[in-house]
Amino acid sequence: MAPPPPSREHGLEQLPAAARPVVEAVAERWRQYDDLAWAYGQGSVLSGFRDDSDIDLVAVWEEMPAASTLPFPSIVSGHRPLVFERGHAAGFELDVQHVPRQVFAGWMDELTRGGGWSEEQWPMPVHVAAGLAQGVLLVDRAGDGEAVQRRAQEPGPRLVSVVLEQLDARAPDFLTELEKADAAGNRWLHDSLAVELHRLVYVAWFLAEGHHPPFFKHLPDWFERLSMDTDVRHLEASYWAVGDARTRRATLAELVSAVLELGGRG
Repeated sequence: MAPPPPSREHGLEQLPAAARPVVEAVAERWRQYDDLAWAYGQGSVLSGFRDDSDIDLVAVWEEMPAASTLPFPSIVSGHRPLVFERGHAAGFELDVQHVPRQVFAGWMDELTRGGGWSEEQWPMPVHVAAGLAQGVLLVDRAGDGEAVQRRAQEPGPRLVSVVLEQLDARAPDFLTELEKADAAGNRWLHDSLAVELHRLVYVAWFLAEGHHPPFFKHLPDWFERLSMDTDVRHLEASYWAVGDARTRRATLAELVSAVLELGGRG
């Protein structure tokens, strides 16, 4: 492996103090790989939401590595075309996702076309874009990662339009089926449908506010970090505060309307 050219990374100083030595050691090792296009960190620790969780890293490759890449013992497993690597250091578990550059580019292109947000996909491109947009670049010699990160900062108009159209078109049927399930006493179906509609609301809400939707694990933190609309946040909190199914359905319908209005479709 040839000595790396001068670094263009600018994110290491943003790392939380506890995680910084571990992540800097990984970045130093990764700079030795000629085939590494760029890499970044994401997730609850590097976002500053938690200090006792995994460190999530993503490495984008011109040619995928044939063996482990971390500077400490790790386990490598395949889920082609991706490769996963897991290791432990300084009390942290590191989860690395190795991605071929053309696959990552395909995810971003799919979002441009209005796809990449359906529940059947994994990794879901909208969550990938959110992780990159809010992530920390660790290795980026040529500046390609910075260019993709800039692209991920704001969702494209086609994606926003498609998701809002889906919410507008599907919400009435969802609400009707929720009422039927409640009347039939089918709580499992009722709650499953409510979760599916609420997930669509979340995706549409973040997109309407100009953000790719992050993974839903730390939603309250993201609402605050991204300064999400306070009226919609109030409705979202009200939904979880009420107990009976009828009131929750009414609140969910209000939440749908508020998000559509926020997106210019009210």
